[in-house]
Amino acid sequence: MCLKTAREEGIFISEALARLERLKLGSQVELTAPGGTLRLPVVGIVNDHSDKRGVIFLSLPLYRRYWNDQTTDKFRIDAASGVTVEQLRARIREALADRYPASLMSKQQMHDYVFHPRGDKLGPLEYQILVCLAVAALALMNMALISVADRGREFAVLRAIGAFRGQVRKTLLVEMLATGGLSLLLGLALGAALLLYLLAAVHRYLTGVNLEYAFPWDAVILLVCVALAAGPAAVLAAVPAMRRVSLSVALDSE
Repeated sequence: MCLKTAREEGIFISEALARLERLKLGSQVELTAPGGTLRLPVVGIVNDHSDKRGVIFLSLPLYRRYWNDQTTDKFRIDAASGVTVEQLRARIREALADRYPASLMSKQQMHDYVFHPRGDKLGPLEYQILVCLAVAALALMNMALISVADRGREFAVLRAIGAFRGQVRKTLLVEMLATGGLSLLLGLALGAALLLYLLAAVHRYLTGVNLEYAFPWDAVILLVCVALAAGPAAVLAAVPAMRRVSLSVALDSE
């Protein structure tokens, strides 16, 4: 693909352009340029996210000849084996000296710039996960309080027939952990299906970019930890309500 493009025998395009224009390998692409009309076949299709409308890659001499544009605004440089990013950066700085202004960013720096803007220790995804974790923990605590409020007489009867407070609390704890675990499994299954649908919708209706599916294991681990911690916290939050249940009143009502 690259050799044919360098020899000016064709061009390669992004997936977005191939989808929008219904192009495939071997399709002829006609480009109207100041230097004339250029017709070349598609020799490759790549996954490129730089523009949702699509990108065309062609030989630089060919571009300059047809568009009469001698400027260059971006270079992608791959380091040779054994050369570190800092070594390559130093060599480029030395070659440019002070003649040209340039911003040198590695792939990791570009990733951090997009997902972790300067001054923000947490990115948008981390904030969303923290909000979800807080909501999950509060939901479990609220459910424990509602359970105690609705089943006060049931707990009082258990106490009256010989159950200790600790046994009642353990029963409630097992219930909260089981509910949290079941909710977590259902949430993960529905979330995974929704993520697949979302990626397909983004590819088909919005950007045309085919994003790879990656299951968020880090978020799953955090959710499991929250479910394990929220269960005991929910029981502790419900203990004062359990203590307010009067055995005599509960038995009389029963």
